Amino acid sequence: MNLNALRAFVVKELRHILRDRQTLTILLMMPLVQVILFGYALRSDVRDIRLAVVDPTPDHATIELQSRLISTNRFRIVTTSKTPDVIEPLFRRGSADVALVFEPDFASHLRGTEPARVLIAVDASDPNTGTTYLNYTRAVIASYQDELSAASRQVRIVTDTRMRFNPTLESVNLFVPGLIA
Repeated sequence: MNLNALRAFVVKELRHILRDRQTLTILLMMPLVQVILFGYALRSDVRDIRLAVVDPTPDHATIELQSRLISTNRFRIVTTSKTPDVIEPLFRRGSADVALVFEPDFASHLRGTEPARVLIAVDASDPNTGTTYLNYTRAVIASYQDELSAASRQVRIVTDTRMRFNPTLESVNLFVPGLIA
């Protein structure tokens, strides 16, 4: 293709666009409108995380940690139980996004030399959302741990993680069925 012909074509089109106010307006305004709309429509923040809590021995520490999760306005407790057998049915029905399982005597382990343990089970059927659930939960627990450590001595809360329904967090489990549909 001749470069002079290409240049003539581009110049002709630019003159046409600059002469036609309606085309110029659409050309300039459309990307701006799309950026504004997509900025509000495509939100990646997660709200209303349905939290199931398993607390075999409720104490001040577990209750405080639960209230901190709720106070973020991201979590909503859907059930509290003393036994972990309620978790599986909740995940299967899609009634819970995250399950927090405290070990027995969580508060006494915070005061002692042993680390306090908590299991975070996450519905990872959507890997991105599941990872976000996990990060929000860990951030609240880390903040609580830091505050306790600053107030007295070093406190350790060990979090174990279980990703339910997609433990390897492979997105192919989402894309292939989506493309077929």
